[in-house]
Amino acid sequence: MDKSSSKSKAQISLSVENLITSLTVNGINYRSLDGISLTIKKGEVYGLTGESNSGKTLLAESIMNLIPENKGMVESGNVIFNKINTMYYHTGETRKSLFSIKKDKEVKKKKPKNYDKLMEELRGKRISYLMQDSFHSLNPSMTIGDHMVEVLMRHRIPEIGRNIIKKSKLTRDSFIDFLEEVKGIKVFKKRESMVVDYCKTNGLDSHISEVMEIVENDIDYEMPVSLLMDKVNPGLKEKQVRQIEKISDYYNLLSRIDMMKLEMCSSDLPERENLKLNIKTLERECNKKYFPLKISLLFSKRFMLKEFVKEARAYSIETMKSIGIERAESIFNKYHDQLPPGIRHLCLFGLAIIGDPDLMILDEPTSSMDTFTQTKLLDSVRKLSHSKGKTVLFITNEIALLAGIAGRLGIIYAGNLIEESTTLEIFNNSKHPFTIDYLSSSKVSMEGTENNVPLEFIQGEPPDLVNPPSGCKFHPRCKFAMDVCSVKVPGMIEVSRNHRVACFLYSDKTEVQ
Repeated sequence: MDKSSSKSKAQISLSVENLITSLTVNGINYRSLDGISLTIKKGEVYGLTGESNSGKTLLAESIMNLIPENKGMVESGNVIFNKINTMYYHTGETRKSLFSIKKDKEVKKKKPKNYDKLMEELRGKRISYLMQDSFHSLNPSMTIGDHMVEVLMRHRIPEIGRNIIKKSKLTRDSFIDFLEEVKGIKVFKKRESMVVDYCKTNGLDSHISEVMEIVENDIDYEMPVSLLMDKVNPGLKEKQVRQIEKISDYYNLLSRIDMMKLEMCSSDLPERENLKLNIKTLERECNKKYFPLKISLLFSKRFMLKEFVKEARAYSIETMKSIGIERAESIFNKYHDQLPPGIRHLCLFGLAIIGDPDLMILDEPTSSMDTFTQTKLLDSVRKLSHSKGKTVLFITNEIALLAGIAGRLGIIYAGNLIEESTTLEIFNNSKHPFTIDYLSSSKVSMEGTENNVPLEFIQGEPPDLVNPPSGCKFHPRCKFAMDVCSVKVPGMIEVSRNHRVACFLYSDKTEVQ
């Protein structure tokens, strides 16, 4: 029993526990998220849908801790990502002090001065967030390529350095031997898989498409190989390689220290003391071993990271190609206002994945896209989930998009999660009256189900959250409303395996009375 429960916990990537977020409008506070709880497993695509202004985007902002102080606040709840609680402090909430030796001492927590810096270790690197408004998400003075290189240079310097070192050891003969081997494979998918594995092993992540082009080309590949080798192996001297390795190790150590600080903030007291000791040990090691390098980087950072930037540019272009952006080299040098909305949003998706995060939060990622571009993005999301084991929270108003991509769905209404199950179960056997009406208004169904139901509209208007209705917030619009619905708030109950719903229609008689 204990083993299975610990195993299931280990498989959870994101856990949101009773999250309550309030917004402030004209000096009035009102709850926009009212006790949402959900879990997303590693490698899962979780779809979140509902009406506009139901709280989907606010949930994403709460998870990322990006709500401006003048706009609102997270009142209570926990957001646990890979065992790290990003809500270890809450403005206005009293909890046990992080830094108190006495366990029973209660203090009002304040935001740590280095909190935003620590959160950078999560944002962009381990959790990425594709915002809904793509036009205002980008800096107008920077090109698309500048944005991508900035993300890599902020979060992935150790990985970039390792790739440069691997490429410096690659020989022409070993590369040609690999080409001879892979050209003998008749199945395309197997060839593609071998190329990807070889490129990752040898630091050629930024040249996968070029290697594939050589493999698939039937003509003599001596010239393409020569051109590629000149590009990937610039003839670095041994001293340069050692410096690149040292820089990579230094940034890797800084990253480890920041992650341990985040873990310390959300840990229990005994574990926190151990982490504090480990952090001090690593900081002493960092100062002792890398102090001269740290000083050099202060004065000559741009020159010392020149090879890193070059590799980051090549990897950015490769990432753009991998998600279906045509003429990637040209778009790399364009500003976002020079691009059509669909391509701009696809570039933003590239920004969300380029840091190789474990969790991606995609808020309306297909808005402003034509069908062809939508297909490219959805295919990329599937590949990231199935092949790389990435976790995705996919937020959209278009429930039809989730039919072929999400494993599970959560339905949100007026700041409450009202139903959650597998995608197939939601489409074929939804329980909550809102979900049933929502599907009818969308006129979609899963494969193998009849779709002859005429298009319907949900009666009434969404509730005013400043003065919400008592009891179940959907009861003024619900055709099945009972007396209890206007008095009590229904809790989430499990109606079948992996199917939860918040509705008195499925509660015990004692609860309804």
